[in-house]
Amino acid sequence: MITRIRVKNFKSFEKLHLKLKKFNVLIGANASGKSNFVHILKFLRDIATSGLENAISIQGGIEYLRNMNIGPTENILVSIEIEKPIQWSLPQLMELGIYMKTHTVVYTFEMRLFKKRKGFKIVREELLQKCTFFRRRKRTNTSDETEVEKIGEGFIHVEKKNQRFYLHSKLPEDLQMMIEKTKLSFNIEDFYLPLLPQKNIPMNFLLLEKPYFLNLPASFALHDFI
Repeated sequence: MITRIRVKNFKSFEKLHLKLKKFNVLIGANASGKSNFVHILKFLRDIATSGLENAISIQGGIEYLRNMNIGPTENILVSIEIEKPIQWSLPQLMELGIYMKTHTVVYTFEMRLFKKRKGFKIVREELLQKCTFFRRRKRTNTSDETEVEKIGEGFIHVEKKNQRFYLHSKLPEDLQMMIEKTKLSFNIEDFYLPLLPQKNIPMNFLLLEKPYFLNLPASFALHDFI
């Protein structure tokens, strides 16, 4: 579920930071920004399904994407927060029964517009995944029944700089102690980095174009009430 949306210099919005729930109602006069809000969601969906360049073309071009009152002096920023549990198996920790669930994803990218010619450049892209780590173990040594124990919270932060992806993570202290005690070889980067492109990354490529981390709604139910 999409829980937050934040944009800057996008169509009629100079700045927008909005918290969403399962059911949302937009109320306003004509030309007050209701349609442009929907365009934010469609723009993100089109990036995920068709790529950034095609998504911008669907919007009419980069000049129709920015706020006309601000112009190219300010970057276009789009940020979205999604709450959806996704379970990840951690092969190196399977013998300990440890696995990870992502519960919140915050994705942000920022585009700089060229002032003297048409075009743009991605100047910032970040992906933050907030995770909970669990351990599944037998109730007793003589029983096959298992129970699930919460270990703690952590996060994985991916950032793109100079056409390369960098990763920073934090594991729960109790999990770090388990790993040290058992002397297992585990590094979250070894699990995560192979999912990220590392060579020949196109200039304006976005992680949103890959289905590894985000799962945006394929459609939106919109209704007009009179």
